[in-house]
Amino acid sequence: MSELPCLRLFVFKEGLLSRLGHDLRLSVQSFEMTLETGTVVGRFRTGSIRVDGAMKGDDFDPKGLSPKDMAKIENTVHGEILQTAKYPEAVFEASLEPRGDTGELRGSLTLLGRRRALDTIRVLPMGDRLVAQVTIEPTRWGIKPYKGLAGALKIQDRIDIEIAIAADFALDSIEARRWERQP
Repeated sequence: MSELPCLRLFVFKEGLLSRLGHDLRLSVQSFEMTLETGTVVGRFRTGSIRVDGAMKGDDFDPKGLSPKDMAKIENTVHGEILQTAKYPEAVFEASLEPRGDTGELRGSLTLLGRRRALDTIRVLPMGDRLVAQVTIEPTRWGIKPYKGLAGALKIQDRIDIEIAIAADFALDSIEARRWERQP
């Protein structure tokens, strides 16, 4: 995994011609998160989302897409899907309930000006990092699944999100924490 903190998005294809498409890994290059008194707040700059490469099953292939294809996907994400000029920020707000060296987050995500509750998110230790993973359905925020090739290639109504931070503190610590990532 790259430097911490990191926030990754996993997008999946479907449809009759899905073999022509790619499952994707994207990353948010600019964000900040704070943890204070059991409350987590994350602010993510939607215009900083970049395509990292393609996923082949569980394997990441950074060269699975041409630079031209990556740029085209990023332009589509920013201009058509997330409308980053109009909605430059997504906001995650949650309460953290520590459970030993793990924890649970309960909260919401504001995206495209719409706030929606999220399923409970588990925070798990993985080596030297804490990792939180959640799956969202973009249609809940008014995002229509992207379609190409006359609808024969589609993006699933599912995005897996993974956030990783350094595990250099206890989840039940009363000390405030702040993480930031800038390109």
